[in-house]
Amino acid sequence: MKLLYVIGLILLLVGTVVGELIIKDPGYVLLSYQNTTIETSIWGLVIVATVLFVTLHLAIRFLQYVLERRRKINDWNNNRTRVRANRRTLNGLLALSSGDWQKAQRLLVSAADKAETPLINYLAAARAAHEEGLPDASDRYLEQAQKVMPKAETAIGITRAQIQLSRGQLEPCLATLKRLRGIAPRHTFVLKMLKQVYLQQQDWVSLSELIPYLQKNDVLKGQQLRELERKAYIGLMKETLDQLPAESDAPARIKALNKTWKSLPRELMNDSDLIASYVSLLAQNGSEDKAETFLSDAIYREWDDSLVKLYGQIASSNPAKQLSTAKTWVHEHSDNATLQLTLGRLSLLNAQWEQAREHFEKSIELHNSQETYNELARLLKHLDDTEGFQKLMKDNLDSVTESLPKLPLPAGNT
Repeated sequence: MKLLYVIGLILLLVGTVVGELIIKDPGYVLLSYQNTTIETSIWGLVIVATVLFVTLHLAIRFLQYVLERRRKINDWNNNRTRVRANRRTLNGLLALSSGDWQKAQRLLVSAADKAETPLINYLAAARAAHEEGLPDASDRYLEQAQKVMPKAETAIGITRAQIQLSRGQLEPCLATLKRLRGIAPRHTFVLKMLKQVYLQQQDWVSLSELIPYLQKNDVLKGQQLRELERKAYIGLMKETLDQLPAESDAPARIKALNKTWKSLPRELMNDSDLIASYVSLLAQNGSEDKAETFLSDAIYREWDDSLVKLYGQIASSNPAKQLSTAKTWVHEHSDNATLQLTLGRLSLLNAQWEQAREHFEKSIELHNSQETYNELARLLKHLDDTEGFQKLMKDNLDSVTESLPKLPLPAGNT
């Protein structure tokens, strides 16, 4: 109240002073423009200018108010539309997760233009269309995704590659993945998909070239990496021989195989599976003696039952030497069932029937193996040892039935 009283006094004082000045000297102003002139007092001009200023100021403020209200209304409408679009997007994603492909497409596509993340809408719609078996619609949605967000080439490309791989379109999928690898060379999912495509194509050369990058970028490690290496390099050795002309002679085939073997990473040359594959291919292509020598050296460096078994299946040109080599292993591995099986087979190669029988029987004592039972049964049959053959069959049957579940059986001879 006191403030209003003071302001009123000040305005009254200012008005009094201004009034005195106007009466004392109203002043004179002449405005002329071409043929038009305006005459007024200086105080009249001040009043007119003040009125115009106030009027213009109020008009601007009113316009700002109208525009602000319009903006708020638009924001409210846009926010409402966005909320509805986001809700439809969420429902579309839920439909996609539950396998309702048609509903997912309808919701996702209808909300794409107003949603905050149209890229997700179109990518999800492409997956739904693919699952529904609509390849044209799926490709169209991917094109829409590219239009709304051209910079998201990696995300779009991965979705495209997944769909192509699922369709069995290996060549287009491979082209997509190679383009993506050029954009993101260390992208783990791209590398993993490349591995999958190469495996399906049985492109062992490309897969072997990819393996170091899989290891470097931790796409695969440990046992998974080792299994992939085995598969790739075993396939590579076989592919080397398959690609040779049909008229290639044995020396040419062995030369090509050896070249591929020497190209393998050094740490893999002691892998038993790779050694076994290499030795088998040597033997299959007329180089049994080299296979025997290579295999015996590998066993000497590191004992491995699978390689010992393979040694008994190699028919070298000197079976006596081969048997003698295997016998030297008995000192350290006398109780090894696999070695006894191998000694039995090598004894057969040297026509030592009784020694073969003893080794097979010793192997069965150490470990019940159906493979060894079969070898011994075949030998007894050719020796016309009916009694021994029947006893072996009974022992084999008893051994097998021990692992069967206890079930009722008809009365009879046991």
